[in-house]
Amino acid sequence: MNLDITKHDHFKLYILSEDRFTFESELQNHEIEFYTNSEEQVHSSHSIRYYLKDADRVKIDNIISKNEISSGLESTGLNKFEYNNKLIVRLILIIIGIVALILIIDSII
Repeated sequence: MNLDITKHDHFKLYILSEDRFTFESELQNHEIEFYTNSEEQVHSSHSIRYYLKDADRVKIDNIISKNEISSGLESTGLNKFEYNNKLIVRLILIIIGIVALILIIDSII
């Protein structure tokens, strides 16, 4: 375990507790550095938060896929649901504008 990872470009990955030993064993086999602190877990008691280097992301994705490990990323900023809602609102406003324009033109003609 290496706390220095947090000083580099990194991401946070949650792994279910039952997959912990498999995941950590694979990380060690592939010489991938990681950091976790069981005392500061915030997600839930059913998963473990890992700090991993962005540079190792492809290797880690392969490990997760190959070993069918349940995982999830910690996201920051705007989530997809919020983004999609804003997009839908914009589309609705555009459609309303087009319909209003058509009605105005139709009433003039």
